[in-house]
This record gives sequence, C-alpha cells and structure tokens, in this order.
Amino acid sequence: ARPTHVRPTTGKECTGPLARRCLGHRYETDVVELTFPNLSGVSNDEDEWVSLLYAVIEGAAEKLEISRDDIDGALHRTERGDRAIVLFDTVPGGAGGARLVANSLRDVVIGALERVEHCDCGIETSCYSCLRGYRNGRHHDRLSRQGAIRLLEHFRPDNVEPSIEPADGTLTAE
Repeated sequence: ARPTHVRPTTGKECTGPLARRCLGHRYETDVVELTFPNLSGVSNDEDEWVSLLYAVIEGAAEKLEISRDDIDGALHRTERGDRAIVLFDTVPGGAGGARLVANSLRDVVIGALERVEHCDCGIETSCYSCLRGYRNGRHHDRLSRQGAIRLLEHFRPDNVEPSIEPADGTLTAE
C-alpha cells in the first residue's frame, strides 16, 4: 500500500505518486582543503573541531581582510581518515579568498589565535566577537573558545609549515 498524507492546501487525503527531489544548485568556486595530520589523534570531540573551523574562518576573514560573507567552510575527513577543514569562496566563480588563505596560512592561524585568546567572553563558550556569526547560528551552542584553543595550541605559527599541492588544490599544514 502506498503511504498517504493530507494535502496542506485542501485538507484531503493524497495518494498520488511520490518523487524524491534534491533542491540545490552547483557552481564553480575556489576551494582549499586544510589537513591536520598531527591533530588526528588529539581530539575526537566534534564540538572542538567545529570551534576550530570557525576560528580559522573568522581569523582568515579578519587577518586577510576578506568579507566574512565571501568565505565559509565545512569539516571533512580525507581518504586517509585525517581531519580536514574545507574552505570555499561563497561567491560563484570564486573571489580569491580560499586561494589567499592557502597562500597566507601563517597569518590565518595568528588571526584565529588572536580571536579566541583575547576575547572577553567565557572560555567555555563563544560570542559574536570571537566565533559566532550569522552563518554558523546552528552551531552556536557547540562553539567554545576553549575547544578552538586546545586544537590551535598544536598549530602555533612557529610550527606551521604549509605545503601546497597544486595538482589537487589542497593545503597541508604539518
């Protein structure tokens, strides 16, 4: 038997054919993948990784003078199972922000550290001056300066030696 539902417009039962649809669109843009092989065993706490993601995005936007609306990111696992952050330009065709991050990783890390270390909110939480923003509203209850700092401690600027692999556009910081 086919599943039924009530039509919201008429209030009558509907038994018509069902079709699955995905809504969205594709667009080409610049993307950079930041991998952290030296952090893979440090934390399995998803909230810490989400906090790191937004510390990196906010640090990049501030230090590199990229509009926060022009760059965003997501967490990812590489084929080897390492944690990774994928940053992308939100502007179709790319605005160059992701490429700028790839070429200025040291400054991005410094910006991320400055945001999370020098904010006045509680260390166990976050605010709009450090990690929170309009685009990450669904994660606000998960974000903490402490989580970002814990992971960034292993990624201090003195230890960052980025290597860019142009063939696949990835950036690895080891």
